[in-house]
Amino acid sequence: MGQLASRVTLGDGQEPFQNWAPWNAHRTGRPARQAHHRHPAREEGNWTTTGSVNRTTNAASCGYDRDCPPMYELGEVNISAASWHRSSPMSDVEVRRARNLGQRACTPEAGFKRLPWGAWCFGANNGRLDRNGKRRPLWVELPRNMSYALPWGLMPPPNAFVDVLLTHPSTRRASINDFGAGVGMLGRALLSREPNTLWRGYDGAGDVETYTDGFVGFGDLSLELTFPRADWVLAMQVGQLVPVEYELLVLRNLHAHNLCGLVYQWAGLGSSGIGHVNNHSPKYLQAIFFGLGYVPYESLQRALRRKSQLNVHAWRRITPLPGCSYKFHKATRKSHHHGKANKTKKTSPISNNRKHASNNAKAKKQKKHKTAENALENAPPLLG
Repeated sequence: MGQLASRVTLGDGQEPFQNWAPWNAHRTGRPARQAHHRHPAREEGNWTTTGSVNRTTNAASCGYDRDCPPMYELGEVNISAASWHRSSPMSDVEVRRARNLGQRACTPEAGFKRLPWGAWCFGANNGRLDRNGKRRPLWVELPRNMSYALPWGLMPPPNAFVDVLLTHPSTRRASINDFGAGVGMLGRALLSREPNTLWRGYDGAGDVETYTDGFVGFGDLSLELTFPRADWVLAMQVGQLVPVEYELLVLRNLHAHNLCGLVYQWAGLGSSGIGHVNNHSPKYLQAIFFGLGYVPYESLQRALRRKSQLNVHAWRRITPLPGCSYKFHKATRKSHHHGKANKTKKTSPISNNRKHASNNAKAKKQKKHKTAENALENAPPLLG
């Protein structure tokens, strides 16, 4: 497929900074340690969660260059995900309360303001500084009326990433739930290319619905959400922004809202960036998703990495939920047992040549004996 017809400029036509990383703008150097946050909804006594989230951890010494230990069991993630219902009054109440708290915190003058659950305010005046020191909006031009203003700290998805999602057999006709969608950069890119794309986006920014005119819905990943399920869940550079005490609910929401699998990009250990408070190593996350019943989806992961140059991870369910739009080949879980595995015996080229030579010699010998027998049968009778 062709390249995405998009152009990103400042309000006066100047090109933006060229050294930003895809999806999020990362700072260099080690960031200052984040203080332990308390969710404002919990202070009101109306916070719905499991007891495991209240366990304590030494958050000041982990989350950047060391994995924070899990404060939950995988069984708790499964139990919470199994309670997913398309319409849950309790969940709706919690989401509305969090939305109201975010809207009160994110006034038009707030600009870039971090919220306790890991999201931030986009702010109506949140732009980039141009060469003259003036703040101007960053505008992304897309066809089919999908152009938008881009807040500070976000970047449009790479064209190649969009190409893969629109062409890979498992995603080209699939529905997508995009968590941590920002202002809907991926959704707008997909819809500008394919208007029939089934995409829904959610973000925890308090003013996301106002900023995007409802294109992206409010979704706080530290709550038990009950949005409609989709074939695939995407979570690009969002997991590391949510404090560790809400990790159970982040994983629960990713697990509960997909039918086929998920694609994520989670900042690794030592990765400095805006609001990074819960970095994780690949081995840590692999253990979690293996335990939740997923296997790496090499076909999609390889295509996304090779073409977009993003270190993304793609996982699919061993047993897809009813309604998954794509039929996978039979999945098997890789064994982690130690010791020698049963392997097919390999033979060297020399032994193969000897085997062929032996077979040829045997065939020639059999042919020689057969020729002699035929000669005896066809010989004239002896005269006596």
